[in-house]
Amino acid sequence: ALRGSLEAKDRQFDTQFPGIDIAGAYLKNNSAPTDRVLISGGEIMGLLWHADRKGFYGINSADTIKKAEEKGAQWIFVYVPLARNELNNEETLSYIRNNYELKQLSFVASGDTFNAIYLLFKKGGIFDPEGLSNLTRDYPTASKDYEITRGRRITLGYITIPNKNSS
Repeated sequence: ALRGSLEAKDRQFDTQFPGIDIAGAYLKNNSAPTDRVLISGGEIMGLLWHADRKGFYGINSADTIKKAEEKGAQWIFVYVPLARNELNNEETLSYIRNNYELKQLSFVASGDTFNAIYLLFKKGGIFDPEGLSNLTRDYPTASKDYEITRGRRITLGYITIPNKNSS
């Protein structure tokens, strides 16, 4: 019974959403207190806590996004591992591409490939998904380690895209 309890404890400790603290700090420092955040999944409500902002759940259609915008949503936070369906919805993706700009991206490197963990968008501008592969070349990459059980770590890389009017 003890082994099962230890496995359950490890599962709980290892269930982390790396990056919500990073994205939350960015939002807190780069958004107005009245700005609202549209998030892709309930499991990442911690983002709103870190950002000290209020938000709405769900990016399953362009209509859902527009309704949230009417209530003050200026940001969209997509936690990729939890948002596969939303990201495969062409209407949703098209609306984001044509109305939002990417402000921050996080990833976990696996060999030569990068697995996106989250995307943070701000209303205004456009987003070109084809340009994602160039971001690590065009902008500095930072990283943060997250500890999981038995001394193992997840290293999360992230890129913050500077505002166009700053140098």
